[in-house]
Amino acid sequence: MRLLGAAEALREGGRCQEAEPIQRQVLQIRRRVLPPDDYDNFDAVGTLAQILMYTGALAEAERCFRECLAGLQRTGRSNTVIEITCVKEIALARLQQGDPIGAENLLAQVLPRAKTFLGADAIMTLMIQRALARVFAEEGRLDKAEALCKEALDTRNRSKAREEAYGTARTQLTLGRVLVEMGKLDEAQPVLQDALRFF
Repeated sequence: MRLLGAAEALREGGRCQEAEPIQRQVLQIRRRVLPPDDYDNFDAVGTLAQILMYTGALAEAERCFRECLAGLQRTGRSNTVIEITCVKEIALARLQQGDPIGAENLLAQVLPRAKTFLGADAIMTLMIQRALARVFAEEGRLDKAEALCKEALDTRNRSKAREEAYGTARTQLTLGRVLVEMGKLDEAQPVLQDALRFF
C-alpha cells in the first residue's frame, strides 16, 4: 500500500519520472498476487499508462492502455468511465505519434458512447470533444474544430461542467488557436484572454 500511495503522490505532484519505477513495482506485485482479470490489475496498468503518457513514452503508454481496454472489455466492463478514458487516451497517443486519422476514428467512435453513458455535460465527454477538435485542427478541418469547441464551451456554460475551470480554459485555448489559424483574430483575442487569465 505504501508503494501505491507513493506512486500516486508523485504522479499527482507532476513527478512522473520518479513515479514510473514505483508504479511498475505496484503492477508487478498485483500481477503476482491477484487473478489476471482482477480490476486492480487493470487499474494499475492504466495508471502506468497515464504516467508513461506524461513522460513521453507514447508507444508503451498506448500498449498499456490497449491492454487495460482489452481486459475491461473481456470482463464485461465496457462503457465505464475507465474504459471510455482508455479509448480517449489511445486516441491522444495516436495523435501525438502522427496518426490523426487513427485518433479521429477512435474519438468519433467513443464520443456518442460517452454522451449516452456519461451524459453530454460529463467532464470526460467534454474532454473527448476537445480532443476531437484538436484532431480536426491538426487535419486542417478548422470549421469542424471551431464548431466542436464552441459546442463544448456552450455545454460547459450551461452545466455543472462550468465549475471545472481548467477544462474550460483548455477548450478556450484550443478554440483560440483555431480562430487564429482561420484569421478570425478579433474573435480569437477575447477567448485567448479568458484562457490566459486562468493559466
